[in-house]
Amino acid sequence: MIGSTWARSGCALSSIHNHTTRPEAPPTPRSPTCHLDLNCGCGLRIRCMHADTTAIRELLDRYTELWKAHEMQEWGRLFTEDCDFITHRGLWWRSREDNVRGHEDVPESVVAQKKNYSQTILDIQSIAPTVALVHTEWVWPDHVLPGASTGENRRGLITLVLVERAGRWLIRAAHNTRLNGLDDLTR
Repeated sequence: MIGSTWARSGCALSSIHNHTTRPEAPPTPRSPTCHLDLNCGCGLRIRCMHADTTAIRELLDRYTELWKAHEMQEWGRLFTEDCDFITHRGLWWRSREDNVRGHEDVPESVVAQKKNYSQTILDIQSIAPTVALVHTEWVWPDHVLPGASTGENRRGLITLVLVERAGRWLIRAAHNTRLNGLDDLTR
């Protein structure tokens, strides 16, 4: 919502410019499909997040698809050149190149298990006209570490900051966190 009140009788941006408009309905906080869409007739427009949400979901579907196929060069193109990626172990990669290189360096036994991986979008929030905050949950059942004799069911959350550049949504930052701890570090 813009400002602290919803002005049905006038433009929600009336403190910025003097004229009125009648928005159809107040915005729904944290709506996954549509946020405030005001077009007050002066050329100033706060856009609907519906199309952006669709594009973001498509981006993350592609992210998961490329991750599972271990197509890391193509996967890397979903990120900005200056992206940040913090792994579940706390490694911090500060560029697309470092992010891709780090994710390519995976034992073949782990790559073969990627087919079991899935990711679900939990929340998409607009935090600025061309910036979105996204939370996903990933599940990787029966993940077997190199040298381990048994698998474990891994789960985690990823927090992503997406930016729209030249009409395309890209991942600017990602932070991956294990939900079921760092059990592999205690062995």
